[in-house]
Amino acid sequence: MKVPELSVIVPTYNEENNIIELWHRLLPILEQNTESFEVIFIDDGSEDATVDEISKLQKSDTRVGLIKLSRNFGHQIALMAGIEHARGKAIVAIDADLQHPPEVIPQLISKWRTGVNVIQAIRRYPESLGIFKRTTSRIFYKFMQKLSDIPIIPGAADFFLIDRTVAKALRQCKESSRFTRGLLSWVGFSRVSVSYDCQERYSGRTKYTLKKMIKLALDAVFSFSVKPLKLAGIIGLIATSFALLYLLYVIIISLFSTSTVPGWASLITLVTFLGGIQLITLWIIGEYLSRIAEETRGRPPYIIKEIKLPS
Repeated sequence: MKVPELSVIVPTYNEENNIIELWHRLLPILEQNTESFEVIFIDDGSEDATVDEISKLQKSDTRVGLIKLSRNFGHQIALMAGIEHARGKAIVAIDADLQHPPEVIPQLISKWRTGVNVIQAIRRYPESLGIFKRTTSRIFYKFMQKLSDIPIIPGAADFFLIDRTVAKALRQCKESSRFTRGLLSWVGFSRVSVSYDCQERYSGRTKYTLKKMIKLALDAVFSFSVKPLKLAGIIGLIATSFALLYLLYVIIISLFSTSTVPGWASLITLVTFLGGIQLITLWIIGEYLSRIAEETRGRPPYIIKEIKLPS
C-alpha cells in the first residue's frame, strides 16, 4: 500500500454509539484536507458492539483499519498500539467520544505542513463541563509543573498530531506505565499548540473514572520525576529535626524541673507522627519499585487478538 499522508488513530473502549458519528464527521474533513489517509481504530477490550460498528465501516471503506487488543490494557497503551502500527507521514490521535472535535484537525495539518514536528491540542473547558472536572484538571497540571522534570503544557490532551520522526522516537519508548503527553515533551522536537473547546461526550459515559484518573496522575508523576523521593528525604530530615528538638526539650525539663510527669499523649503523638512519615516514604519508594518490577518482567505492553490494517 502507498504510504498515506495522514493516519488517524482512535482508541476505543465501549464506544458503540459514537463510532458512526465520529466517522461521518471525520470523513469529509480528511477527504478535503489530505492527499490520502487511513483511520485505525484500536479496540481496547470493548464489551459492547464497538467492534461490530468498526467492522461495518471496514466493509464500506478500505481506508479503515482495526487493531483488536486481547483485553483492556488502558487508554495510554491503546494509543501506543496505534502509534506503532500507523503508517502515515503524520499521525493524529483523537478520542472516539467526540470530546476532541474532528473539525480541529485541519489546523493541526496546516501547522504540520509548515515543518513543525508536534502539534498539541490544548483544551479549553466550557462551564457546562462542571466544576469538578475543570478544578481537578487545573490542580493536576499545576502539580505536574511543580514536580515534573520536563515541561507539561496545562490543558494538553491526548489529541495531537506528530510526524513520522516523532512517531519513530515514541516507538522506542516501551514502558508500560505510560503518560503520552509527558513522552511528547520528553522526546523533544519542534512543537506548537492549537486551542480548542472541549465538547460534551456524544454518547455514553466517560471511561476515565476517578480511579483511572488517579492512576494516570501517579504514572505521570513517577514516570517523569524523582522529586517525590527527594521530597520524602526532606520530610524525613524535617521530622528528625523536630524529634531532636523535642528530645532537647525533654532533657531540659528533666534537668530543671521536678514536676515533670511522663507525657503519654506527647509520646504517642511523636511516635505516630514519625510512623506516618516512614509509611509515606515507604509508599513513595514502593511506587517506584513496583514500576521497576513491572518493566523488568519483560512482558509486552499489549497483546493483539486481531488486526486488519487498511489495504
